[in-house]
Amino acid sequence: MGTKLNAEKTEKLFNALNSWLNQRPNLDYRDYGCSKSYNSEYRSILNDLHDARGLLNYCEHMELGQLLNDRLENSSDRLTLTWSDDRPVLDYTVGQYWPTEYRVAVAYACKSVIWAYWREENIDVKNKAKQVFRKRIVRDYFN
Repeated sequence: MGTKLNAEKTEKLFNALNSWLNQRPNLDYRDYGCSKSYNSEYRSILNDLHDARGLLNYCEHMELGQLLNDRLENSSDRLTLTWSDDRPVLDYTVGQYWPTEYRVAVAYACKSVIWAYWREENIDVKNKAKQVFRKRIVRDYFN
């Protein structure tokens, strides 16, 4: 168990994760060679933003902040969380390419928390995901 969250810390956690998602990917057009490949990558990154927001909003709506906090504090994944002076500090270790990874990291953390919560409540994960999320999220995170 990590840091115990009260309402204020929970709000700070979700604000920090939303700020994380809202960072610009800082794509460099020169890395792509043509507008077609650049635009394709940009659309993919934008879809990642929508997916991560959907999953994060569900966590917030279902009040899964404590589970998400514990997951990120005790994680050995690329995205981790620490608290400094009652402020959440997110740290990310880049794998291959920052713009295509940083939003997906939040989505995967949320997915794992949602999955664990539904399993604990004896809810059929795949069917529930189909009821709650759009097809892309179900396909990419709950299949």
